[in-house]
Amino acid sequence: MMGEMEDSAEKILRLRELLGWTQIDLAKVSGVSRPQISRIESRRTKKPQKSTVEALVNALENANR
Repeated sequence: MMGEMEDSAEKILRLRELLGWTQIDLAKVSGVSRPQISRIESRRTKKPQKSTVEALVNALENANR
């Protein structure tokens, strides 16, 4: 489970940077607060809600559609 979180945090950060988005940009599109995004990306949040991670990943994956 911990490996899954690390993979998700890394994926979120990598996709966000690839798009050239700030955490504020991602927050606006995903509905997740900027401080929460920061905690997830830096792994300060040990176990974020699955729905939060899904909202972030979906926003990033659908950015160019």
